[in-house]
Amino acid sequence: MVAVTLNVKAHRQEEFERAIEAVKDGALTLEAERADVIVLSGTPLATLRGRGQEGWLVAELEKLTGLPSTTALRACVLAMRQLNVTRVAVATPYKAELNQRLKDYLEESDITVTALRSCEIDKPVEADLLPPETPARLAKEAFLAGKGADGVFIDGRWHVVNLIEPLEEEFGKPVIATHQAVLWWALRRMGFEAPTQGYGRLFRDGF
Repeated sequence: MVAVTLNVKAHRQEEFERAIEAVKDGALTLEAERADVIVLSGTPLATLRGRGQEGWLVAELEKLTGLPSTTALRACVLAMRQLNVTRVAVATPYKAELNQRLKDYLEESDITVTALRSCEIDKPVEADLLPPETPARLAKEAFLAGKGADGVFIDGRWHVVNLIEPLEEEFGKPVIATHQAVLWWALRRMGFEAPTQGYGRLFRDGF
């Protein structure tokens, strides 16, 4: 795995705009490092100018590098479709404006947001400084508030892989997390086909 940072230091419009301008240079760096696929991480970047602009950006990255490309959020939507999740309870670390963009994106993708809970942080690093149980707590609050949810989506940079299967057992529903979905998408595009235990229904049933 090769990472190129876009240096988003705070959840502010000017930071996101600057990062978008740096995406193509970052993609060329990944191509030079002989990456097999490219993922643009960060939900705020995927939703910055709407779902249509995100699609244009992904197409541009593929044209520029010749590599299969996606955004993390697009990978999450594909994961939801793979698991037949159409009504989702959402947990995020984002502020209200970013949460609304996320909700709009999901609903434009034919996924109904039944409830959303957030801790509304201002800077990405703040997610890592919260108590480790925070994403699970928000996911539970969203699931209980969102009547009729057939899945749960935990967005953001949280380390939640160890939480996925316990939450699935508790809810009786699939749980999709951002890093999980990104890795699932990348492995599938690289030809990986073997189901894997310990990472939730997506890795067990999604290959």
